[in-house]
Amino acid sequence: MDGTVILVCHCALSSLQQGIALYIRTIYYYQCNNIIKLLWYLLLYPDGIPALVALLTLSREDIQSVAASVLCNISENEAVREALTQAKAGPILIELLKSPVDEIQSRASIILADLACVGDNQTALAEEGVITALIHLLDSELEDVLVNAVNAIRVLCTDNPANQTAVAEHGGIDPLVEFLGDTVNSGRWFIIVCIYSKFLEIIFYGIEIMSNVSGQISGLKFV
Repeated sequence: MDGTVILVCHCALSSLQQGIALYIRTIYYYQCNNIIKLLWYLLLYPDGIPALVALLTLSREDIQSVAASVLCNISENEAVREALTQAKAGPILIELLKSPVDEIQSRASIILADLACVGDNQTALAEEGVITALIHLLDSELEDVLVNAVNAIRVLCTDNPANQTAVAEHGGIDPLVEFLGDTVNSGRWFIIVCIYSKFLEIIFYGIEIMSNVSGQISGLKFV
């Protein structure tokens, strides 16, 4: 993080949050070695997660990207998910799905998928507009954005008929089916298609048109 970003952080946060932000920056530097995944619990005290959420609300995309990067590396932990829920991070992350920065879109999708695993967050996030925002990302040409957006939708729809219906009602089916008809030319695209296929199974479970979707899946060509 350069000096400009650090200055903005210090101007935007309280003295307590400044200290937390400094600690977060230090952890971020070690992220390439996955040390952050071992030290995630240290961010819970004192109020590290709310400080990170506060950084997400700043108008600087570089700060948002760094904060989202730290969070998406630790949000798989239940305690972090709970802390994010308590910090009311959902609406903020949903807004970040509309960011013009692909990395922020992708990272926000990862965190939202983890948040959807907590309590009633599937419903709460859907009421905040997460499904519509994620469906808009299905037009992305970047693999990371597609993978993480689709996975977030999958988690939101698992065992949740209301969210499954919402995906269909908001036009999420057509881009999924259209994608399944494309030729897949890399191992990474194969992973994306598998996620899409699993998602369609969830959406169409018990619905007659599932047979048509299955036909398209079986007709995929992997090269």
